[in-house]
This record gives sequence, structure tokens and C-alpha cells, in this order.
Amino acid sequence: MKFKLLLHSGIASLSLFACGVNAATDLGPAGDIHFSITITTKACEMEKSDLEVDMGTMTLQKPAAVGTVLSKKDFTIELKECDGISKATVEMDSQSDSDDDSMFALEAGGATGVALKIEDDKGTQQVPKGSSGTPIEWAIDGETTSLHYQASYVVVNTQATGGTANALVNFSITYE
Repeated sequence: MKFKLLLHSGIASLSLFACGVNAATDLGPAGDIHFSITITTKACEMEKSDLEVDMGTMTLQKPAAVGTVLSKKDFTIELKECDGISKATVEMDSQSDSDDDSMFALEAGGATGVALKIEDDKGTQQVPKGSSGTPIEWAIDGETTSLHYQASYVVVNTQATGGTANALVNFSITYE
């Protein structure tokens, strides 16, 4: 008795399944998926993957004038084992400052009205990825290369206040 009940249930299930298959015959138009990749044989290595730039202590004079540079500090990204590489393109990413989106915002809970500005050794400003501006390109010539930058804290709002002024900037390098 039990066997017959299961057998009849199985036949009924198969019948319903077959009906469902016949009903879904229009699947719509076919589409294409295009994949692309650039494969490089080598990239430079960085001497250090994380850099700490100590900007020291600075004094904010009142009234604060927009554009006033509070502190400057040189720093370098050192690359090694760059044979076969001719160009490096650097992008830096972090939240842009709300008063001046060409500069990097400071971490919340500290100084306000001040932003971090980064320039290369030729004075070209490195803007946050996604803001106006372009990544900075560096010529690579040889086994090692030094990418020289200057960081500065700049007043971007006349109501600037003192406090901790830390910023975290992520960078990526594309090689050709």
C-alpha cells in the first residue's frame, strides 16, 4: 500500500514538472559578455608598502586664511626591480575634503577646516581618485626609481580649528 502511494505521487510530480518545462520556452534574446585583461610580465616592487609621514606639530594662527600652508614634508615612494618597466602611473584614493575636493580630508574627530595636499616634485597636485584631475605618471629608467612627493596641511576654511590632523591615503601604481 505504501509503495503504491509513493509511486502515484512520483508520477503526479513528473507530470507537473513536464507541464512547467513546456510553459517556459521563450527565454528572450541572447546576449554577449566581453572579457578583457592586460597581462604584464612584471611590476616594480616597493621598498615599503606602508609609509608613515610625521608632519610634526604646527600652529594654527587666527584668523585662519584659506590657502595658508601650515606644514610641509617631503616623502618618497621607493621602487626597485623595475627592469623592463618604462612608466608608473600613481593614483591616490581617500575621501576628498568637503571644502576643497582637490585635497584629502582629515580623519573625523580632530582638526577641522584643514586638508592634506600632495604634490609631486614638479609641483603637480595629486588629487583624490574620483575628483577632478588625472593620475601622476612617472618615467621609469633603470632598476630603481624614487617617486618624490611633498605633503602639506593647508587651511581650506576660515573657521579652521586645531586638533589631531591625521589622514590615511591609499595609493596604487600601474606599470607599463
